[in-house]
Amino acid sequence: MTRRKHTPWSALACACACALLFGGHASARAEPAFQLAVTAAFAPDGRLWRLRSDGHQVYADHSDDFGTTFSKPVPVNAEPQPLAVSVEERAGIAFAGDTVHVVYPVAAGTGTARLFHALSTDTGRSFSIPQPLAQAPGRLHRFAVNSAGEPQHFWYQEAAPGAPTALYRATADLPQQLLATGLCDCCRPALAFDPQGQAVIAARFVYPGNIRDHGLIRVPAAGPAMVQRVTFDQWRIAACPTQGPALAITPAGRLHLAWFTLGAHRGLFRSYSDDAGAHFSDPEAFGDPDAYAINPAVAAEADAVVLLWQEYRGGSIRVLTQRSADRGANWGPARELATATGTADRPELLVHENRFYLSWHTRGSGYRLLPIPAEPCCKDVP
Repeated sequence: MTRRKHTPWSALACACACALLFGGHASARAEPAFQLAVTAAFAPDGRLWRLRSDGHQVYADHSDDFGTTFSKPVPVNAEPQPLAVSVEERAGIAFAGDTVHVVYPVAAGTGTARLFHALSTDTGRSFSIPQPLAQAPGRLHRFAVNSAGEPQHFWYQEAAPGAPTALYRATADLPQQLLATGLCDCCRPALAFDPQGQAVIAARFVYPGNIRDHGLIRVPAAGPAMVQRVTFDQWRIAACPTQGPALAITPAGRLHLAWFTLGAHRGLFRSYSDDAGAHFSDPEAFGDPDAYAINPAVAAEADAVVLLWQEYRGGSIRVLTQRSADRGANWGPARELATATGTADRPELLVHENRFYLSWHTRGSGYRLLPIPAEPCCKDVP
């Protein structure tokens, strides 16, 4: 895959690129064995699972006390491999009954990776020999198991050398399906499932004139995907923003979208749709663009919607949260949930039994799972 040259594009990009927000594999004092990116997820039984990497092996462990203690890490791949795990290209974990699915990227050439897949059927004590899910290398792989227990693999790849970046899907019955073309190949797509169990993807596209706005890709059980543009910020830039959107879908079918832009408007925005994405509410700003508000995450459960994002102020990285109790119609104040200095992973938002949690790994404090209480909570943002 031909990669674009990443060039400076604004003061915000400089902040994003610095080690304070996206530190990679340096700083061996706190946790010398593991890289920065940590993946965590709750299993249906409430157990918290965690994936970490040392650059050659992926390790899985779990906690039955909400992250206070963890089991002994178990290597997913017994044989070392040249892993491509990063803040953007993450390992993944999903559950189907008693089966634990783990996927992770293995380097396959400049800027590309192949996704390997392993299973555990004994609650993580051992894993099957990992196998590649696709022979052709790609980027920004996503993996999930739908409500029917069917694994689905999504990835970016050029349809032909020099062609625009395309999005593909593979399932057990369909080895490769082209879903959309013209994607921004550095912005991680967001994946969710609608109430019918069909995949919905929010992604940044490259529209004519180097406009980098967002589109929604709905993937039916059969037939071609339905693609439509859903943001119109007119962000014109011939470089990689490295800022993908966030997406959540409620059991009632409301879509919640959050994204970053430096177009006609500047900063983070949110919107929702009640007709499967055909129409969205007017975009509403959140976060402080002057504090480099980036990396949104959104989750929804019943009538509650929660946002997380990062800001940088006074030498510290701050994770902030905002909550709506009425499906996104009204929002409480932004609150500071956690802070860190030095390098920090992207904050992840987890949901378990109608409760929301921040999953965050930093060099200074290690891994933290923090509950996000209902309002009022945390510390008011100055």
